[in-house]
Amino acid sequence: MRPPDDINGNAYSARENGAQFDYLEYYWFKGDRAIQLRCVRPQQTQAGAAWTAAFDKGCHALAAQLGG
Repeated sequence: MRPPDDINGNAYSARENGAQFDYLEYYWFKGDRAIQLRCVRPQQTQAGAAWTAAFDKGCHALAAQLGG
């Protein structure tokens, strides 16, 4: 999981309470406001690869909508 090249962001992983999570953060300035979007999902889920792909796609789409 990584941010698209045209959007300012950061991707990283962290362990919380024994579970590994992937984080994707986006940052913007809109007028006099600083905006941060953070998408967090577990690295392993019983929901499967399709859910993971849909989650990542949704996060990227929301970032594009907010940043556009």
